[in-house]
Amino acid sequence: MFSWFRSSRIWEEFYNSVVARNRIREPREFLDAVKDRLRRLGKLRG
Repeated sequence: MFSWFRSSRIWEEFYNSVVARNRIREPREFLDAVKDRLRRLGKLRG
């Protein structure tokens, strides 16, 4: 029996893997560095 829920999960996994492969060469930032930058810009409290 066809299951839309199961099918949608499979397609989501496929899409996520494609996106991850496409982003493999993108520069990465540490979360702390992003938080610091947002605090300096006044877009994050704390």
